[in-house]
Amino acid sequence: MDDTLEKFGTAVKTKREELGLTQVELGEKLGISYRTIMKVENFQSNCKFETIALLAQGLNISLDAVIFSTALNADQIPKSAADFFVGMSPEKASNYVAILEAIKSMTES
Repeated sequence: MDDTLEKFGTAVKTKREELGLTQVELGEKLGISYRTIMKVENFQSNCKFETIALLAQGLNISLDAVIFSTALNADQIPKSAADFFVGMSPEKASNYVAILEAIKSMTES
């Protein structure tokens, strides 16, 4: 199981429960299926980035904290893209580039 997927699913469930929402209520609030939320919380789905973004924004979940285990301070943020990708596998780097492209396309709409 992907550790990042597990951390994100756990964060979604924790935040949802803190807000006192059921999966159905959260789904209605965000416009996504409760089944999708159930799959995320049970680590059963690699969902679309749009779904991750909706859940993260709707529940105020820091994706930095999910990806890097803790939110980053300004001095921990790489100063350039090259610094960020140093020592990273090509596959992992490609995944990050895909995420950035998805964010860019969402903001250009």
